[in-house]
Amino acid sequence: MKKAFTLIELLIVIAILGILGVGILIALDPLEQTRRAQDSTVQQSAIEIKDALNRYYASKLYFPWCQPTSAAGTCTYLGASGCTADGTSSLGTAGSCGEYVLNDLITVGELKSNPPATITSALSLVTSGSGLAFMITFQPVSKSFDSNLTYLYSDTVCAIPGTTATCPSTGNSCYYCLR
Repeated sequence: MKKAFTLIELLIVIAILGILGVGILIALDPLEQTRRAQDSTVQQSAIEIKDALNRYYASKLYFPWCQPTSAAGTCTYLGASGCTADGTSSLGTAGSCGEYVLNDLITVGELKSNPPATITSALSLVTSGSGLAFMITFQPVSKSFDSNLTYLYSDTVCAIPGTTATCPSTGNSCYYCLR
């Protein structure tokens, strides 16, 4: 007499494997993994740009949005490049202060090349009224970045720290700010 699996037994095993597969897929959440990778890439580019701006200042004693004739510790804004006091500028918008700053960083060798358009369009440069402080910001798309209240602010100028009350868990309206 042969010992073999019946059709019913095979169907039950296939159903159990299917349920386990769906459970694992839900637990891993591939869309969230993709979003987290996207946020990590944007964050890394923001850190590189922030560090390049700090190196630029260390070597020239003024930021790219300031007139080269500004005395050390002061800033007279370059009005022609779109750079103004308390300004927020997308790094990916043509003719903006952000585009001017990126091009200047590349020209002087602080950045090797312009980051991809998908990244620069997500990043914004926020300058302070004095011109001596800045932030690089972006809106996170992943849940893990969206829940990090250390770096989250509820407005584009990074003035109001994020809290669970001002940064809802869905429908992101908060910004990730690097100072």
